[in-house]
Amino acid sequence: MDWIVQQPWSNGNVGAMGVSYDGTSAEMLATALHPAVKADIPSFSLFDTYADVAYPGGVHLSWFTENWARGNDVLDRNAVRDMSSPWWVKLILKGVKPVDDDTDGKQLVGAVASHAHNWNTHDTVVSSQFRDDRWAHDPEMSIDHSSPHTHLVALEASGTAVYSYGGWLDAAYPLAAIRRYLSLSNPDNRLVIGPWNHGGTQHAGPQGQRETAFDHLAEQIRFFDTHLKGVDTGIQEEEPIHYYTMGAEKWKAVRTWPPKANMTPFYFYSGNRLSLEKPQEAGASDRYRVDCTYCPLELPDRQRAGRLSRPRAGR
Repeated sequence: MDWIVQQPWSNGNVGAMGVSYDGTSAEMLATALHPAVKADIPSFSLFDTYADVAYPGGVHLSWFTENWARGNDVLDRNAVRDMSSPWWVKLILKGVKPVDDDTDGKQLVGAVASHAHNWNTHDTVVSSQFRDDRWAHDPEMSIDHSSPHTHLVALEASGTAVYSYGGWLDAAYPLAAIRRYLSLSNPDNRLVIGPWNHGGTQHAGPQGQRETAFDHLAEQIRFFDTHLKGVDTGIQEEEPIHYYTMGAEKWKAVRTWPPKANMTPFYFYSGNRLSLEKPQEAGASDRYRVDCTYCPLELPDRQRAGRLSRPRAGR
């Protein structure tokens, strides 16, 4: 930050942005409390490491942490050709090149060697079944230490305007964006949740998937121009929360979250349907025949026979 504000092209204000891991890095930058950091856009990123990535719903997301650890190992060894990619991609990938001053490549070799001390993400998560479990490689740290939500005091004290960015089709990250917005009190904060996958490149939903037409960069520049340059972009006159309604395929804007809604009760009905009318019978049931051709687990014989019952009353 000190270096940036000393450059002739800098006006003394700094914004940070990033997607996924880089989004967390951008968010954590504000906790350094450097006065130059005025705006931050953590995009498609976690807010609670334990709940959003490691143990969503209390269950270890092993597939993700195992692949994450393998990817980190490949990068640490600068062996990008070892990635699970088509053969033609491996022909293109060469790995990190030496910087210009590293004429004999020794600096690169030393940098790669230093990565041997990096810890394994999967092994660390496995040993952190609870939030306060201490890491074997660093007994002073736990999984919560890497979570932005545990640094709320610093995030608030920074005064940084935060634009929480998320997509409905991005695992637990839309909830992370919502929690971040609700946890911080700066009136300049904003929240957007679109019909996007991780990174926002795809418009995904019940009606199919296609490349998104939403101009993420233009929206983010509006936010930065407002808070870093003092430009009147009109963004502050808009509602602070914008969200996309899946199915209806419409954008909506509100001032508070959750949006106001009218609850509609549905009841189980005959023919495996739902009804707005409350059933008159005290009890009833439907039969549903299960095709267990692809069942991942062995089911009891009575279920495999297709005699599953459920009550019709209820919501």
